[in-house]
Amino acid sequence: MTVWRWLRDEDLGFPEPLVINGRRFWLEGALDEFDDERTAKTSRSDNTADIPEPQPVEFSGQGGLPEGNAHPAPGCRVEEAGAGSDGGGGS
Repeated sequence: MTVWRWLRDEDLGFPEPLVINGRRFWLEGALDEFDDERTAKTSRSDNTADIPEPQPVEFSGQGGLPEGNAHPAPGCRVEEAGAGSDGGGGS
């Protein structure tokens, strides 16, 4: 589906294929040139200014869940370490 859209987007500049017996073939050099142009347009140096610094997450005593998310998913049980179990795993 991606190639179908790229072929129809004239502004993108995707190379036209050679059609042989109903099959599409691209020249490797044309695809490399297309990749190089796209890479130059979306270089990481242009995009990194918009990426915020990662923020530390504070964890609560609720099973190691982040603050504000202290409720486990439905059907899950969260126990504090040592609570509700004798550690024996038996009777």
